[in-house]
Amino acid sequence: MSWQKTKISEFLIERKDRFKPDKANELGLPRIEKIDFSGTIYINNFKPTKTGMILVKNGDLVISGINVEKGALAIYKGDTDALATIHYSSYTYDEDRIDIDFLKWYLQSNIFRNILKGQVKGGIKTEIKPKTFLNLEIILPDLTTQNQITSKLNQLEENIKDLNFRCFCNKELITKLRQAILESAIQGKLVEQNTNDEPASELLDRIKIKKEQHLRNGIIKKEKIYDKNINRVAYKLPNTWKWCKFHEIASIASNLVSPNSYLELPHIAPNNIEKGTGKLLYYTSVKNDNVVSYNHYFFAGQILYSKIRPNLSKLLIVEFEGLCSADMYPINSYINTNYLKIYMLSKTFLSYSTMNDTRVAMPKINQDELNNIPVPLPPLNEQERIVKKVDALMQLCDELENENNNAEKFSSELLQSIMQKYFTPEV
Repeated sequence: MSWQKTKISEFLIERKDRFKPDKANELGLPRIEKIDFSGTIYINNFKPTKTGMILVKNGDLVISGINVEKGALAIYKGDTDALATIHYSSYTYDEDRIDIDFLKWYLQSNIFRNILKGQVKGGIKTEIKPKTFLNLEIILPDLTTQNQITSKLNQLEENIKDLNFRCFCNKELITKLRQAILESAIQGKLVEQNTNDEPASELLDRIKIKKEQHLRNGIIKKEKIYDKNINRVAYKLPNTWKWCKFHEIASIASNLVSPNSYLELPHIAPNNIEKGTGKLLYYTSVKNDNVVSYNHYFFAGQILYSKIRPNLSKLLIVEFEGLCSADMYPINSYINTNYLKIYMLSKTFLSYSTMNDTRVAMPKINQDELNNIPVPLPPLNEQERIVKKVDALMQLCDELENENNNAEKFSSELLQSIMQKYFTPEV
């Protein structure tokens, strides 16, 4: 097996055809929109450009200078020439020197990433321009060995694709399982009913009295009078349950304050919350987020709910005080807060909260819409049983998800380990 140090320019030749925007638009050629990390090219038949473009011909190797080490490279096989932005580069190659599929594998390996780190200022974080790329030195085996390695990696790729597809399917199933758990919980199908529980109707009466006390004490503001009729209920409830409206069991706590007096407190915005899980991803302080506009003050135990794009289901129960974006509602719950969170993460709540999503490009749910959403209310004791059961089942889902993530990680590490072996010259 013969391996030799070789510059990429010895077997690749850059196609240097360039067009200014007016000329590129005049040509009317299809445009490469992107190349994903699996090497798939996405074409737009014709998209006007305001920037310079490069020419790509059938059989050219096309590389994304931004994401080459992640696999954003492919052979263009189009019926006509194509264009791409200057963030791409296009190459012809010497078939007597390089197996192009071997090169595609090699450029996705950790060995190549290490070459970028060692030979390029800024490493893999830098956009790799053609001049830099062509001057890179790699160690290349003879063509016969390249063909043999490519054949073995292609066979392995099929097995890894199968594993990754299974992982993808498992991820979808786990997501559906989580939603099924939530839907069963809010329909009274997850735990047994107890006829000795105080009915939800009596709980509502007690909440009404408590809210009146809070109103007199200035804890909450006077509510708007809403229509008592509840329409569009999603399903029939158990006898001890009752449909009510959101405003009957919760209140939106609008408390806008200047950030200047709260600079060291945590700051939460919709981007800090994971979609559809009720989990906090990360956060920093009001000062570090450079907050200058008025934000809502919140305290521990409240629900923070993003009114922007309600289809994303971004909400969580906070365990500390801080400020949150004016695009969020701090919510006081008069029932089990975790049960209300379960309901607000469910598909049933989602269907109510997104009824007006088509009104604008960036939909919002206003206070009246939120307050009028129907809520399936179980007895208080049953709420506690539901929360306990859901927590246990979600923990099992977390364990399944971790196992699935580990399988995905294993497939990636296995591929890199084998490439490391194949792309390392034998001494």
